[in-house]
Amino acid sequence: MGKSRRKITNWPKYNKALKQRGSVTFWIEDSVKSDWYNKKRSGGRGRSNRYNDVAIETCPVVQAIFSLSPRATEGFLDSIFDLIGAEIKLPITQV
Repeated sequence: MGKSRRKITNWPKYNKALKQRGSVTFWIEDSVKSDWYNKKRSGGRGRSNRYNDVAIETCPVVQAIFSLSPRATEGFLDSIFDLIGAEIKLPITQV
């Protein structure tokens, strides 16, 4: 880390700003809970579509943003859903 250009005079504010750099804020709309699973039948042969497009798109986006492996992405999203109290399963965990 380089030398500061200005003298720091407000240490509590500076310390708070440093802590805030490591903060991750993750917003999840309430509609995600209700729209996570697909409610329409595909009408085609084979296994029915269980997950909506929101669920299928969320996992790779989070994985790319945070540079996570598939299992780390699964753990990250599981912990977020546990924090908000959502009974949601991820498409990654289903085989």
